[in-house]
Amino acid sequence: MEEKIYSSPKAPPFLGLNARRSARRRTAGLAGGCIVSKSTRDIWDRLFKEGYKAGVIVRTSSGIIPAHASVLGMASPVIEQMVRQFKSQSRSRKKPISIGDVSHRAVHVFLRFLYSCYED
Repeated sequence: MEEKIYSSPKAPPFLGLNARRSARRRTAGLAGGCIVSKSTRDIWDRLFKEGYKAGVIVRTSSGIIPAHASVLGMASPVIEQMVRQFKSQSRSRKKPISIGDVSHRAVHVFLRFLYSCYED
């Protein structure tokens, strides 16, 4: 099976720490945006694009996407539990997570979103 390579989508805009702070920031005349520095966002982009030291492989019906257990676990307690369960059952370095019923592109965009600064 030939793996398709997609370019990473741009990270979604940061909405603020919470709705009230964001509203205050806009009304105070400050430009909205991520409070994390550009260099930090660039590092997050590289982590996602390059998969440096990724410990998880997300398998879709048409390819694989490397990811980091810590990023996935912080974003989702369900995924955190999946990774922990697999870690206790296997000695394999990379933990596979299979998502076969969703398009590769949709999974790629979702995972890219997790590597951005976003509001809960």
